[in-house]
Amino acid sequence: MLLHVVDAMAHVTGFEPPLVHIQEVRPTFLRNGQALLDAARQTLEAQGIAAETVLLESRGERVSQLIADQASQRGCNLIVLGPMAAAAWTACCWAATPSRWPALQQCR
Repeated sequence: MLLHVVDAMAHVTGFEPPLVHIQEVRPTFLRNGQALLDAARQTLEAQGIAAETVLLESRGERVSQLIADQASQRGCNLIVLGPMAAAAWTACCWAATPSRWPALQQCR
């Protein structure tokens, strides 16, 4: 499963009016997130690897918790965080097994 979490509120600067965020910023993040997932899936499928994609949006929840919840719900036994958000996940760019998921909650 390929998972991407959009956390548009993390990028609110306060300079754009709320309507701009609702009508332009958030939809752009969601569209780009889906495009990222689609491109990654196509790359895998070109190599003969089937992949499911999931796009989630944080609505105030911690991104790390959304990832851990999704992994638990789907019975995943490995989480690999990629470099796309390396700056935000500096302390968490490691593969985590279910026994280590509570550590993800410490990441921001």
